[in-house]
Amino acid sequence: MREAEEVAQEAGDRDWPTGVVIVKTGKIIGRGANGSEYHLKHGCERKRLGIATGERYDLCEGCDPKHHAETRAIAAARLTGTDLVNGEVYSEGASSAYLWGHWWCCENCWQVMIDVGIKKVYLVKGAHVRFNQVRNNSVN
Repeated sequence: MREAEEVAQEAGDRDWPTGVVIVKTGKIIGRGANGSEYHLKHGCERKRLGIATGERYDLCEGCDPKHHAETRAIAAARLTGTDLVNGEVYSEGASSAYLWGHWWCCENCWQVMIDVGIKKVYLVKGAHVRFNQVRNNSVN
């Protein structure tokens, strides 16, 4: 989880930095942080409209799931040639994701993780409280 937090420091999304590491058989095989240059250049249409996190990604190119930490970590893991699908549920051969910076994964990211065989997703203990507090403090 500490590595996922470090990866989040590389995020292009300064409002909601998120990092993910993909682990298989005790080794990190993929890392990804969220964000895109789009937000730096154009801002976020969803934010301007007051759209809640996790909703209406179609309204903003910068929020597209291809820029989410989960999909980037999976893409990085695939580049290693590691078989993410090989492994039984809750076995050591299965891939796991460690998510820092958020308290859930969007529907698209959940589906991508299921499709590649990630069997477990770990969150920071109390993530829903911790990251909502950080979010609320940065907005106010």
